[in-house]
Amino acid sequence: MKARRTYKDSLFRDIFNDKKRLQGIYYALTGEKVAIKDIKITTLRGTFF
Repeated sequence: MKARRTYKDSLFRDIFNDKKRLQGIYYALTGEKVAIKDIKITTLRGTFF
């Protein structure tokens, strides 16, 4: 049986493509508030790590 990597990828994208969620995650990790307008989402396509 082959692993379905798109399942994990879609969950990650769903969580991290929402600026409101990112605002909460940033606050939880740093304790600092950030305005939604200051959040910039950058997506890398075709990149191999």
